[in-house]
Amino acid sequence: MKNKEIIKKAFEKSIPIMCSYLFVSIAYGVMMNEAGFAWYVAILVSFLIYTGAFQFLLITLLIGGPAKTDCKYAQTLWKRRT
Repeated sequence: MKNKEIIKKAFEKSIPIMCSYLFVSIAYGVMMNEAGFAWYVAILVSFLIYTGAFQFLLITLLIGGPAKTDCKYAQTLWKRRT
């Protein structure tokens, strides 16, 4: 099998995963927008915090106005569970 064929097959197999990431990212963007954040904040958080579900938790933490240490503590606990 040639390298191009392997890449093509791998791309075809990864399409369902890419679609799921697309829909989750759309849902995250809509939730951030509904929470009153600008569109660029959602993109910035996505680049800086790559923990998946914690991004959704972060929306609630940012709306509630907890201290920065509370956010960091929650993120540390979230990472430890995996």
